[in-house]
Amino acid sequence: MIGAIEELLNLPGTTVIGYQLIEGFICLHLKLLSRGINCNYCQKYTEEFHQSKFLLVRDLPSFGKSVYLRVPRRRFYCRKQEEIIAALKQQPLEIRTRVREVSVDMWAGFAKVIASVFPNAAVVFDRFQVMKLVNEELNKLRKKIGINARKSRFLLLTNRSSLTDSELGQLQEILEQSVSLRIAYELKEEFREIYESSSTVKAGRNRLKKWLVQAQVFFPKAAQTIRNHLEGICFGDLLSSEKEDSNLAACM
Repeated sequence: MIGAIEELLNLPGTTVIGYQLIEGFICLHLKLLSRGINCNYCQKYTEEFHQSKFLLVRDLPSFGKSVYLRVPRRRFYCRKQEEIIAALKQQPLEIRTRVREVSVDMWAGFAKVIASVFPNAAVVFDRFQVMKLVNEELNKLRKKIGINARKSRFLLLTNRSSLTDSELGQLQEILEQSVSLRIAYELKEEFREIYESSSTVKAGRNRLKKWLVQAQVFFPKAAQTIRNHLEGICFGDLLSSEKEDSNLAACM
């Protein structure tokens, strides 16, 4: 029976080790087959286990009952983080405590590094790293729709203000092929405009929150990442100025 359930689930790298029949639903207990993983932060393979917790994930109903999967969530040590922390801690503590801001890309491991090394520092996320997330999803949408015209990628990802009249005409022809791509493109340009034209931190943050509501349809991964790092993205260099009337463009 277990083997048949595994075939139905079709979850590579897992095996079903048991199940429970509880009032109104079925709970399947899963086990991960791999001993280690490639670290999400540094991409190196590791088996240095830190801790394990279990998540309940709702699956499709079966046999007229709700189905839940009890999935182990493992945490591993990331040696790259530890190496970076050790290297940075060679600087005297007196110097490290004077650091107020650290500008980084969106590698999740930096949060632990900064907290460990620079206790008084705020995290500032690089604008171009954030923009890259949006552009990557816009390009995936282009490919999914099947638009492969010459220069289509360049025209979609380049700032509209940087295009020539001829290129703007070519861009218009591309956008006329898909309503979804047109909306996604306009959202990309609006996102860039938020950085360049918002007059205050508060105004920029409010515009960004409104943008996220629409953007999550076309840029789900980028929108979620931006939402998770909203404070660092919104403030940037303005943390040091502490002036609400500073231009948001300065933050990146």
